[in-house]
Amino acid sequence: MHSNFSDFKVEITKDEYKFNDFIYPKTAFIKFYDTDHKLINEEKLGYADLSFIKQYIETKSELQLDYCFIDNFNLDFLKSKVQEQKLILSNFSASNSIFNNPNSDIDFSEILFESKIVDFKNTCFNCKTL
Repeated sequence: MHSNFSDFKVEITKDEYKFNDFIYPKTAFIKFYDTDHKLINEEKLGYADLSFIKQYIETKSELQLDYCFIDNFNLDFLKSKVQEQKLILSNFSASNSIFNNPNSDIDFSEILFESKIVDFKNTCFNCKTL
């Protein structure tokens, strides 16, 4: 995951993205730019929106978002739609991913992680506060 950039642009396609044995239903093509708006790197990642995340949690009770562009991650939405109390996840991984919430916060305080697997290695967060 490229981490030394000033800005980025994303194009989402309906093409599936496969990482190991995991298949994301869409693909995100990300272009990274420096402070002079010069293209410095391009990456291809899986794409996850709230409906994908909700469905994944409901069926697996965990969340694996490795090599993924996560758009508008919002636990308030998940908490109200999935469970009334704290969201309990048996595993959580989002290594080499990008969380994109440029106009809001990302709040993990309402998640209860029940295992030793919690991975944010090489993950970028584009948000007001984390």
